[in-house]
Amino acid sequence: MSINIETKKAYTEVVNILNSLSDKDYRKIPEELILTLEKNMDTEYMYNVDLSRPLADWKISVKAQTILAIIFRDYLATQKQKEKILNFEQTKLNEIEEAKREKYNPDNLFPKMENEENKQEQVQTQENLALVEYKENIFKKIFNKILSIFKNK
Repeated sequence: MSINIETKKAYTEVVNILNSLSDKDYRKIPEELILTLEKNMDTEYMYNVDLSRPLADWKISVKAQTILAIIFRDYLATQKQKEKILNFEQTKLNEIEEAKREKYNPDNLFPKMENEENKQEQVQTQENLALVEYKENIFKKIFNKILSIFKNK
């Protein structure tokens, strides 16, 4: 499996940020995860962590932010923080699903077409339900008269 350059650079950023953690926090992260990140990072990309600047000023890629958020949630956060993060993630997922449901609802995909079809069906039904006067032809009258004579006998 080939990892694209953007992802490799994100791994480099994550490894450098994790290396700046305290030993206590660093040990909470599984060694296998750190080895995987180091194995797949871009060795030519240089990312420096400037601890003197606030975190908001660091230039971190979106992928690296996502990876760091997952590492924080799974290994560094307290139980209370985990619950808040999981609740927030669930809320966001529900919002996304609701937006998809509204956008792709099969009942609302073709509303105009259904209305036109219903109108056409109603017009056809009304035409078919028009009253037709029934007239008995002369041969039927004669035949019915003969039948009535035989029935009377």
